Amino acid sequence: MAHSYQHWCPYPSAYEHNIVEIGSILFSRQTNYLVQSILGEGTFGKVVKCIRLKDNKTVAVKVIKKEEDYYDCVEDEILALLKLKNLDPEICNIVQIHAAFFDRGYFCFVFEYLDKSLFDYMVENDFRPLPLEGIRLIVQQLAVALQSLRSVGLTHCDIKLDNIMLEDHEKQPFRIKLIDFGLADVASSIPQGSVIQALCYRSPEVLLGLPLTEAVDMWSLGCVVGELHLGDRLFDGNNEYDMMRSIVELLGQPPNRMLDAGIKT
Repeated sequence: MAHSYQHWCPYPSAYEHNIVEIGSILFSRQTNYLVQSILGEGTFGKVVKCIRLKDNKTVAVKVIKKEEDYYDCVEDEILALLKLKNLDPEICNIVQIHAAFFDRGYFCFVFEYLDKSLFDYMVENDFRPLPLEGIRLIVQQLAVALQSLRSVGLTHCDIKLDNIMLEDHEKQPFRIKLIDFGLADVASSIPQGSVIQALCYRSPEVLLGLPLTEAVDMWSLGCVVGELHLGDRLFDGNNEYDMMRSIVELLGQPPNRMLDAGIKT
């Protein structure tokens, strides 16, 4: 799974009783999981590569420590993942979730194991631009993924290279799946002025504090496409002001109706 999951929910990184170490066992009612390696670590917890002991299948497990301060955030992610269970995993281009369980104070989400993120792939290749045929394949698959999310009433809210996984680049070049639904929500229910999306993929609606729609995902997708084609970020900055300036320099000032409606304009 991708190595960087950045959420606006305050998931802690400290582990009072660390059960997530190489060689440790995660216990569920159906089977146990042997931790083989740490795939990623962030403010929310960890993503680990595991062997599912009942059938020796390799899976990825996202492990989040239960805390009252952010329980609502975890609950929202569970609800989003339940909605994803209604989608056909063969056609939606979204990571498949196998199971979820609670073990000694930790929420554990079990996903199919994927190869590497597009970010890691670009790093390995010194951010050389991808061939157009590869970009087309990726965009087509992401468009299907976003349409699938819309069909169950969800907006991803965190589209970025880190959250787009290559399934098996050696055997299926540029076959991808979308991951990480910690921010996924019904766009219209997200409070106006909320901070979502990684900074360089953040849409003008979020930057200006406008009411949000599924269009925020399409903006981020456009930023991903630009990055894959150029080998560099389409828009960049150290803060929201810099980001807005970068956007205006390339695309011009947003229309007055947007500026007037934004609570952060």
